[in-house]
Amino acid sequence: EKGVSGFWRREISGCGRVSENDRLETDIMKTFFEKYWRKILVIGFGILVIITLSFNAMLIRQTAYEEGSQHLDELSGQIASSIEKQSRGQWNMLDVFYRYFVDLSSDDWTVLSGYIQDKKEDFGFDSLCLVDEDAMYYDREKSVSLLSNREVTVKLLTDRQPIILDNMFSTEDQLIPIDRQVIGEKTFCALGVVYNSKNLFDMLNIQAYNGEVMMYITRQDGVALFRSSQENTISGYNLLNSLGEAEFKRGSLAALRDHIRSGEQELMTVHLGDREYYLNHTPVDVDDWQLVTMVPVDVVSGRLMRTSMITFLCMLLIGALVVIAFVLIYSDSA
Repeated sequence: EKGVSGFWRREISGCGRVSENDRLETDIMKTFFEKYWRKILVIGFGILVIITLSFNAMLIRQTAYEEGSQHLDELSGQIASSIEKQSRGQWNMLDVFYRYFVDLSSDDWTVLSGYIQDKKEDFGFDSLCLVDEDAMYYDREKSVSLLSNREVTVKLLTDRQPIILDNMFSTEDQLIPIDRQVIGEKTFCALGVVYNSKNLFDMLNIQAYNGEVMMYITRQDGVALFRSSQENTISGYNLLNSLGEAEFKRGSLAALRDHIRSGEQELMTVHLGDREYYLNHTPVDVDDWQLVTMVPVDVVSGRLMRTSMITFLCMLLIGALVVIAFVLIYSDSA
């Protein structure tokens, strides 16, 4: 019994010391909180602000990216559609010329020349062009041999397929094969029309996004066929090669090349000079053309980001005022 009694006394005494330790720890924590609660509140509020700010910045940037992608897809799609429609109209016009050419009973060049002159103002082209059986190209201003470009001569004269000469001269030429026609001393095998590229692609010189849109018509390999008048950032012959030194934030140059080959579309961001640009590419159903659009990120998404940031700062100010008011009221009551 003595042993049992002594055991219970030791247990009770030990429990008492535990309770006293708990109360002591509680008192210390209470004293610490009462002394530093303002600092704790401010630090906690600061941490919350940092977390919220980071999340808000990520959300704003993602929203701006999605909206920018949608807007640029719509803009590029409209421009590409206009180019395709214009091209179809030109091929139809060329077919009309071909029928007139075939039905021409006289081999007098002046007869055909007069007809073409009458139609120039209606259709907006610069001149007629012809290719003879020796692969010599003729238009109003020049005559050039096409023999050095085997791909053109084979496709046009051997395979007898329509072609676009979009990277040989400072103009765009659309040519279709025709039955052999003799005019004067020449036997012609193809008929086409010549367009001034600047007039043909004047639709690219749009004033959207404060006139800071840069548009390029390129081949699938990246060779630039035409640049909008706003272009002053990339001047290389091959657009894709010129982007080799650029820093891609979203996407990569390899992915851009792959997407152009596959027809897949993805909005990318690239850093050039001291600005970041959205880069959008859209296939154009003319030959293997691509429409590449570049717009500064701050021009496309600047308004959204500014509005969102102002809203966030207002909420932050309101939260700070609430904390300050709470601190002041508690201090007075204490």
